[in-house]
Amino acid sequence: MRLKNQITAGLLLMFIGYNSRSFAADGPKPTPAKTPALWSTDANTVSQGAASSCTATAADSEVDKLLLILVEKHVLSADEAASVRVELKSADEKPAKERAALRRTPVILPSDSGHRDDSRSETYPKLPFTISGYGQIQWNSLPGAGSTFQLRRGRISLDGDIHKIANYTIQVEALNMPALLDAYLQLKPASFANLTFGQFKIPFSQENVISSSDLLTIERSQVVNSLAPGRDIGSNGRDIGADFSGSYSASHSSSMDYAFGVFNGAGIGRKDNNNRKDFAARLAIRSFQGLSLAGDYYSGAAGTAELVRDRQDAEIAYTYRPLLLRGEFIWGRDGAIHEQGWYGLAAWHFSKVWEGVFRADAFNPDRSKTGNITSTYIAGFNWYFATHLKWQLNEGTQSRQSRLRNVFLSQLQFKF
Repeated sequence: MRLKNQITAGLLLMFIGYNSRSFAADGPKPTPAKTPALWSTDANTVSQGAASSCTATAADSEVDKLLLILVEKHVLSADEAASVRVELKSADEKPAKERAALRRTPVILPSDSGHRDDSRSETYPKLPFTISGYGQIQWNSLPGAGSTFQLRRGRISLDGDIHKIANYTIQVEALNMPALLDAYLQLKPASFANLTFGQFKIPFSQENVISSSDLLTIERSQVVNSLAPGRDIGSNGRDIGADFSGSYSASHSSSMDYAFGVFNGAGIGRKDNNNRKDFAARLAIRSFQGLSLAGDYYSGAAGTAELVRDRQDAEIAYTYRPLLLRGEFIWGRDGAIHEQGWYGLAAWHFSKVWEGVFRADAFNPDRSKTGNITSTYIAGFNWYFATHLKWQLNEGTQSRQSRLRNVFLSQLQFKF
């Protein structure tokens, strides 16, 4: 519109100046019989018409009126007037086209390689992360506990990388009273040298370190729940400390995993309550494909009295096509009390969605007493009926001092 107004004003001034000179020199000039018309549907074509039909009152706009007057006064020829009109129309349409093009053009933000505000980048770094979690709903009938529905677990985890060799994990238990389960930073300069700092699982017992969402049975065995460090004090196998771990592969079928850690020994979210640090070590060797042998050791002290708290564990695991075998034997000592227990598990994959499982386990909380062993035998199946949905059913018996009691557990699990 600005260009249109400028051209209009210029034409008007030109017309006034021309007429003043024309009348002064020669007087008024006669009007020709016919004047070419200015309008055409094609910008490159000038149509012909009678001058009498092209009056100022019949023009479409003020600009057209002015152009007609200029043609009648012989200031412009018909071709020149048509050309001016086309230019005005193009100038009027150009801003609209440019605005439309801007609306269609995506906004491209400055890339990392270009100039940017470094202070803002440092204040708001880009930290990719993943949110995941799972929930478990159970219907159980256990000795001494009766039959009940319960929400067994509801956990949310946040994982991410903050450097090419550093990552973090934060996991909370959202049921009942929120509890921080995991909060650690892990440095991975190499596959055989990883450093972990914070609160995490103690490297002891293969069934202990497996996530609760990946267990083949609904609950862990008695001996693991009773003797695995961290679980024996009600801290879900976790403690605060530091860990050095890694893996080494000698060949395609043989490898070794190891872990050494130092912990408070007091459990989740607690400071050390004595002057001793607890030590944990784990070594697993895969001599050939499918077979794994492992040993675990834990030495610590409990309470201000620094009561001796030691654990040893021997493990075996074997996988061959649809068959999985797994077993552990754990010895423990708490002061003057010596405990021990074991479990053996077998699983068979019938298909991608169906899996059968059997487990036998026994636990003796005090080896100095007779008739103190509790044995449990359960069988069941796992049905992976959707990508993130699993239903488990376990049923069996528990025996103590020649007394048999029924055990029934059913669990529905969802993950996200």
